[in-house]
Amino acid sequence: MSRFRPVLNQHGVTEQQWRILRVLLDEDGLEPRQLCERCLISSPSIAGVLMRMEEAGWIKRERMEHDQRRVTVTVTAATEKLGKSMAPLLNANTSSLKSWWA
Repeated sequence: MSRFRPVLNQHGVTEQQWRILRVLLDEDGLEPRQLCERCLISSPSIAGVLMRMEEAGWIKRERMEHDQRRVTVTVTAATEKLGKSMAPLLNANTSSLKSWWA
């Protein structure tokens, strides 16, 4: 992560936010528990991070029609734009980029 921190800081993204964004840009429409598993972030921690990300306009949370207790987290157009703007900078640091960078 040390080689990515300058890029993340430049775009105002924390490491935990980046882990979530990276997963959602690859696999949009996940539940918070799925994000916890994929990002290795505890449930109490992810709740606060998702709240701040929603306030920043990077994600949106929607209740599922069939079960109003559950929510799906998706990225916004702003997040897709952010990912594409960060791609060239992060590409300089690694050669194993995911499909969403294209």
